[in-house]
Amino acid sequence: MPSILLINENKIVSRLLQLSSKKNGYSLEEVSTLDSSGDSYDVIFVDSDKYSDTLMEQIESKLKYEQLGYIGVKQESSPDGFNLIIEKPFLPTDFVDMIKEKVIGKDVSDANEEGEPFDLDDESEVLLEEDSF
Repeated sequence: MPSILLINENKIVSRLLQLSSKKNGYSLEEVSTLDSSGDSYDVIFVDSDKYSDTLMEQIESKLKYEQLGYIGVKQESSPDGFNLIIEKPFLPTDFVDMIKEKVIGKDVSDANEEGEPFDLDDESEVLLEEDSF
């Protein structure tokens, strides 16, 4: 299953990706700063609040990855260099579908109909805090 690095400090984004990754068997590592080097990931996601040119230089020089994702705010342009974009607010299924389609390579057109519904176990209030994005 995909290995994912999330560079983030947003609690809502964190919770959504943790729940989605756990349910789908993805390996998710979350950091607020980039301290290690030499690690390898299938995908690195950078939250818009953490994005900087300096961070991008660190990612390029210290890490190995297949794809680079950006978690940004709707109506705002995304920086160059990202091939995966998620716009806040987003649903857990948006993240899962993107990983399945772009990283794993599965067709997700019928996946949601065949699988179990996504259950947040009383975490639905996470989606209601849109203003925190």
